[in-house]
Amino acid sequence: MSRILRVLIVFLIIFFLILPPQVAAAFGEFGIKDEAELGEKFKILMQAQFPLIKDPYVVDYMQKILNRVTQPIPPQPFPPKINVFLDPSINAFAAPAGYVFVNSGLILNMDREDEIAAVIAHELAHVSERHIAQHIEQSQMISIATLVGVLAGALLGGAGSALGQAMAVGSMAGGQAASLKFSRDDEREADRMGLRFLTQAGYKPEAMMRTFEHMLKDMRMSGNSAPPAYMLTHPGLNERIGSIQDMVEHFQPQPPLADEDSKALARIKLLLQTKYTPNPEQYGLLNANDQDLDCLQLLGKGIALSKLNRMGQAEQAFQRALACQPEHPLWLREAGWFAFRNGDYPRARTLLNKALKTRPNDYLARYYRARVAAELGNASMAVQDLKQVLESVPEESQVHRTLGRIVGRSGDHFQGYLHLGYAHLYAYRLQEAARFLEKAKELVKNATQQEQAKSLEKAYQKRKEIL
Repeated sequence: MSRILRVLIVFLIIFFLILPPQVAAAFGEFGIKDEAELGEKFKILMQAQFPLIKDPYVVDYMQKILNRVTQPIPPQPFPPKINVFLDPSINAFAAPAGYVFVNSGLILNMDREDEIAAVIAHELAHVSERHIAQHIEQSQMISIATLVGVLAGALLGGAGSALGQAMAVGSMAGGQAASLKFSRDDEREADRMGLRFLTQAGYKPEAMMRTFEHMLKDMRMSGNSAPPAYMLTHPGLNERIGSIQDMVEHFQPQPPLADEDSKALARIKLLLQTKYTPNPEQYGLLNANDQDLDCLQLLGKGIALSKLNRMGQAEQAFQRALACQPEHPLWLREAGWFAFRNGDYPRARTLLNKALKTRPNDYLARYYRARVAAELGNASMAVQDLKQVLESVPEESQVHRTLGRIVGRSGDHFQGYLHLGYAHLYAYRLQEAARFLEKAKELVKNATQQEQAKSLEKAYQKRKEIL
């Protein structure tokens, strides 16, 4: 057992032991308000454990699939929300209040958009049928706070997952986690409803079978006798595969067929393999001959080399990539960020301005441009860009950190401390967040600042209760 896991288990034991016995979700009383609270707290717990990928290319692509699959679903009390975690395991799961979580490992192991859509459709079926809420009502959990950890244990695989084990620790937590897992009837219903959602969105039903085939292939190639995490959370796999095969012939995609953007999928898979992986060497681009690489692979090679601080080689790769795709905003964005890291601020500004002209909603490119503006002494433009970025990703720690430092250096110490407080809060460094909160409170001079400090304190208290 790793040291991190041991620390997490001890932490959760202490958490559950000191938990006040508040009855928040007794039998038959788990309503919409309870589900909203549980969903939000569960999301906070997940984000504290897994890095969340917020790149707009990844988020927009997954949101597009979610929107398409959601169209045929009846109105729900919670609009479905998708999150992509940086985690190599093949996993996805639905949580209360419409939250759908997908691991980067699942995306990387799929070949086509309809396969990703099939997984999302299945999870949305659990959301639509409120399977988790039904199990909670029947399980007589003692409180929302206890539910957060127990639910994590259930959805992350419980006994089949080290993190699932840790999160399920507590009084009767193992049995409670088991009671929240989906039953065979739940899975049959989610498969059937998921196939309906998938085909009504214009995708082929065979995609659902291909997703399982990919998972089984990965299991065999890895030599691992245990199924992927996604299968661990879905009991009765063999039976379900057979039933899906029987159902597929009864579902046909409703016209028009969904347009699948294979280039968009290739782009986000490359970003996951190079920009966001801790080990880009494993994907084989670094030693490849540039003459054998296409435009996207050249970009990936530049990103990977830059991540490894092989800046001379990275510069050559970016030059070839831009020569191949001189106008695409992703190529411009990544080359601009490389130029910034390489100290060429004027070139970085030029490339990022071009990227934002073509794709103005790319908040990551806007964040990069703010960093450039700050280095070039244009603090007002940097602040303007950073505030605009926070409209899209209000809980992004690095943006708050950069903004706090810039406004603090300009003399606005209250705003500086406030944003540094948020930066530590969203990075789950609660002790540091509390320290900057107190510094901000000491500088409050008007009603507006008073409300801003109260908002930070409220966000801090919410996370303190969970973490």
